[in-house]
Amino acid sequence: MRFNSALAQVRAFADRRRWWILGALVLAEWIFVAREAFFASAHNGWIYQDGDDGPWYWTSAWTLASLHVPTTAVGFGWPYLLTPLAAIFGPDMANGLPAIVVLNVLVLAPAAVIGMYLLGKRIAGNLFGLWTAAVWVVLPGVALLLYRPKTRPSVIDSFLPTATGVNALSDFPSMVCAIFGGYLLFRALDRNDVRDGALCGIVLGFLVLLKPANGPLLVAGAVVLALALRFRALIAAGVAVIPALIALTVWKRTGSGTIAILPPSTGGGAPSTPGKPAPAPPSHLVQLYHRAVSGFHQYVNFDWHHLDANVHDLREVFWSLRLLEFVLVAGTIALIVRGRWKGLLVVGWFVAFALVKATSLQATVGSTSLYRYLLPAWPAWVLLVAGLVLLWPSGERRRAQLVLADAARARTSAPPPRALLVAAALVLAAGPLVLSVAASPIAPRTVAQQNFTGAPIAVVDFGLTAKRTGPSTVRLRWKGLRTGRARYGYRIYRDTGDGCDTLGEGAPVCRYSSQAIADSGVPSFTDRTAVGRLFYRVALVAGWSLEQTKSNVQLLSKPVSVPAR
Repeated sequence: MRFNSALAQVRAFADRRRWWILGALVLAEWIFVAREAFFASAHNGWIYQDGDDGPWYWTSAWTLASLHVPTTAVGFGWPYLLTPLAAIFGPDMANGLPAIVVLNVLVLAPAAVIGMYLLGKRIAGNLFGLWTAAVWVVLPGVALLLYRPKTRPSVIDSFLPTATGVNALSDFPSMVCAIFGGYLLFRALDRNDVRDGALCGIVLGFLVLLKPANGPLLVAGAVVLALALRFRALIAAGVAVIPALIALTVWKRTGSGTIAILPPSTGGGAPSTPGKPAPAPPSHLVQLYHRAVSGFHQYVNFDWHHLDANVHDLREVFWSLRLLEFVLVAGTIALIVRGRWKGLLVVGWFVAFALVKATSLQATVGSTSLYRYLLPAWPAWVLLVAGLVLLWPSGERRRAQLVLADAARARTSAPPPRALLVAAALVLAAGPLVLSVAASPIAPRTVAQQNFTGAPIAVVDFGLTAKRTGPSTVRLRWKGLRTGRARYGYRIYRDTGDGCDTLGEGAPVCRYSSQAIADSGVPSFTDRTAVGRLFYRVALVAGWSLEQTKSNVQLLSKPVSVPAR
């Protein structure tokens, strides 16, 4: 009786002060992020580790600001949101990083805390919602303590900047979008309402627009809605997701020449042999089919041996794999028993991402890339951990009260306001669709990729000049550029041509492979081995740690040539 009385008092306090509690949790989240960002994670000014993928998004946003599309190996959603920032801060990503951090940490991070509260509240009421939000804030720090000391620094330097939103990647926004996509799926399961389904489809469509690899949540949600016979919401969501899929298709087609990132079809058949006619080339539909299959395998390619290797590696770096297995099994039981279809959705959400990502050859524990790919499933894992408290036994009367409370909560919740639905449709559906249709491929030699594999960067005017001062001496000068209050330098490239090769269909990207001949800390350099007609470029370089301050190219200059002497 004393326990039930204390629980009732806690529940009453939580009902009265829930926004105060959430405010305290947001403050705790900010303190954790600030501590890790300033004192734990390696960084160079505002530049944190991003796997060298940050310029993909920033350069895409910079070209979109002028209605142009570069090569499109990433999703469209995050460059679309970053376009206003890129228009203000220019082509150098490091200069725009403070604004990205403000957006992620001061806007999206509090939204994530509130979203986790709403998810938990939909499953088991207000008190469980606050408990879920508290687990969301505390669990990252606890998880770090459970890593072996020798592997913890790698996680802090390589993964935590992405998980806390202090770099330019789309994984953190994807995680926050997944939270609200899951919440809207919960509403659709409760109400089976067209308006809920439409808003759910808009948000989930934008989730896929952020990263096509976020598709497992969309698939899991569609399956659970169908199994639960929520066909009105399912149909509305299916219709609402179409604009995002069209925008993504147009984006990929404009930037890459194909819907999937694949080599273009030559249109020819197999070679003919003497005396035999050449076989007819495959039909257009057959080509599309093979491209669709190849594109599917680009994102979903199950390798069970690699999954086993990742599990083995996780056992080597984490305190106890048995603990993770217990949480998965016990949390699954608790959520399905208490939340029914919503619990099944949470389990499907996490398992779908885990199977797709952990079996991919690109995802490894050692590089922490697996954790980054699983970030959109982190909310589902937090719900599984929080759900362990639901295993506490309750009497028959209490279970009956919980069932009635769930039914009342589902019945009394109002549909989303029309203004919210219209705003979401304009910003998250119509906006990307219009921009993707209006944008055209970039002009040649506007964007460059180093050695065919690097991220695309802007080619800008450094004011580079080259003057031959002797038979084998060339003096280079250029404007001094700065980058994001970080340590930086310049890299000098030399070639017998301008170094640009434009390959494939879609947006023309300068894929340069010129030789780097020197690094310089000042905007001038003298080449004393310059023989013959030569072309020079200069790059602004800045790395993510003080030990690697000159590792990553941020901007590339236009070429300048000097004649032979």
